[in-house]
Amino acid sequence: RDGWLPCRVYDRIREMMGGLPCTYFAAGRRAYYPFLYDTFFEWLEKIPDAADRDMYTLHDLLKSYFMGSNLYDYLEKRICSDEKSLLFFHEKERCIKILRKFESEIEIYLLQNRKRIKSYYKKIFDASEQRYLVFDIGYSGSVGKALTAITGNPTDKFYFWESDANRQADKILGTKTRGFFKSENYAPF
Repeated sequence: RDGWLPCRVYDRIREMMGGLPCTYFAAGRRAYYPFLYDTFFEWLEKIPDAADRDMYTLHDLLKSYFMGSNLYDYLEKRICSDEKSLLFFHEKERCIKILRKFESEIEIYLLQNRKRIKSYYKKIFDASEQRYLVFDIGYSGSVGKALTAITGNPTDKFYFWESDANRQADKILGTKTRGFFKSENYAPF
């Protein structure tokens, strides 16, 4: 799903044919979900199902969103192994209740994370521009929605395909999506 190779291909084509400048940047869900919701718990209520909801544990959630941080180490020591092994999507309310005990630590972490992420994107996106265009092998519009919130400017997308959620986001945000495929039947590819 990473856009490094398409960015390199585009740079080569641009050398011969001209076009808009291109910058490769990181935009994983872990980096931008803090800008899609006001709190971690609001996001947890709406978190999309994992590929295998019968295997995804509370511990998997912690690893997915906090690994490599001091918060992860902190939570690792304070949440017992029985709790970490709970199937998140089957016992969502119970898992959220466990995490609520650490609400202030999580929110402090997210506040710090938002500052770091804004600083990173400030270096990527030229503040004098009024719109941005992002290539992503996505479909739902979350990257455009997050980057619009982070930069304060509309972020259009170039996708392989798009979902109804992305079409709705475009209407709300005043953004546009261009894509290779005009049908939603391309998810397996």
